[in-house]
Amino acid sequence: MMAYYFAALLVLIASASAYVNPEPIDLGTAGDYAILSKRGITTTTAVTHMTGKAGRMTTGVSHVTGNMATSSTAETPMTGFALAHSADNKFSTSTLVTGKVRSASHNAPTPNILIGAVRNMMTAYTAAVAAMPDSVNMLEGNLSHQHLHNGVYKWTSTVHFSGYLTFHGTASDVFILQIAGDLIVASGAEVYLTGGAQAKNIFWQVTGATDFGKDSTVHGVFLVKTAMTFNAGSTLHGAALAQTDVTLHAANINKESSSPTCRSSERFGTGAVVGAGACLPATSCCVATATIGAGGCVGTYACDGAAGTIGAGGCLGTYACDGAAGLVAAGACKGPSTCISLTSTANIGARSCIGDGPNCHAAAGLIGADSCLGNGTCNKAAAAIAAGSCTRDGSCTDSKGVIAAGSCTGVNSCVGTGASFNAAAGTCTGENSCNGSNEQYAAGMCTAANSC
Repeated sequence: MMAYYFAALLVLIASASAYVNPEPIDLGTAGDYAILSKRGITTTTAVTHMTGKAGRMTTGVSHVTGNMATSSTAETPMTGFALAHSADNKFSTSTLVTGKVRSASHNAPTPNILIGAVRNMMTAYTAAVAAMPDSVNMLEGNLSHQHLHNGVYKWTSTVHFSGYLTFHGTASDVFILQIAGDLIVASGAEVYLTGGAQAKNIFWQVTGATDFGKDSTVHGVFLVKTAMTFNAGSTLHGAALAQTDVTLHAANINKESSSPTCRSSERFGTGAVVGAGACLPATSCCVATATIGAGGCVGTYACDGAAGTIGAGGCLGTYACDGAAGLVAAGACKGPSTCISLTSTANIGARSCIGDGPNCHAAAGLIGADSCLGNGTCNKAAAAIAAGSCTRDGSCTDSKGVIAAGSCTGVNSCVGTGASFNAAAGTCTGENSCNGSNEQYAAGMCTAANSC
């Protein structure tokens, strides 16, 4: 039982712990293209205004920066680009494409070049599928407001995100995302690259369809088995390598990548209230709409996308309170990656959720003062946790039920408790005690290691 819950804890903290750096996927000559499709590429020219977002262009039509190709035997599948043949008919050009446009109908050696590029694309897709995963089904595929470090992440169903998703690493760090279902990027969602992470080292292997919502911005190399759809105003920095169709609705595909940062005009969202000395340095509080007390949200990328209420001196440390939607009392959530993605039902008491992190990740319950201390405590906790509880490393992760004052103070105690769990004061103090329990315990019980 304990091994199961420990494994669950490792999944929860993956966004703050780097795995062994995988080898990058070799794209071969497929890497020469911003878009490469086996079946066809279509663009529409509906007028769409895109304003204020980092890396986006203000335009009413699609634009591709980089080479584009389809291995279809005719140019007909490339519609909407008003193609013009080169003098030797080895490629075409378009006012919508900064680069060369190729198809199998062009003169030699273009058809053989495309055969090789598509073969390389298929090989790269297979290699991405075969990579050994470090994490499986992290957060059930909901990557909203998450921070990923280098490694191989696998999901057996659909993956989606809204708000933002951050890839953090050095210029040599590699990220491989294996998605057996669809990939759905919500309208307005952003992918951020921090620490020097490069779009060319982020590989999205998608078995299902891929849909990029309106005004979304993503980074990486997409190896997609089925269709890719870029809705109005969406932008990709990287490459779209698809085994079927690619459709652009007034979208932008840029082969060369830039790392978006939060512009001063976007730093605070509508309704944000920021106290004196809060939101430092300038990389913190990006698009935050929260009410933030004096001296709160201090740390690189702290409180990005936060929407709750944060007390004075709360949320200190790198990534602290990113995407937090709950209530954070004064002096709470201190340490790197603490209180990330708090739900709207979370209520964090004073001086709680403090440690080297991640603590209180995606917590949803009421956490009393001076609770959830140590490393890796109270992640995904939905329990009602009273003051002075869950004070040792790994305690109260994925917990439900009721935890009275001074309870669950053993290392890795009260992990995975059920909705009927009720620990009276001073209960479950032994190491690994009360894990997976759905029982009620009187005061002072379960003090030995591995008890209850």
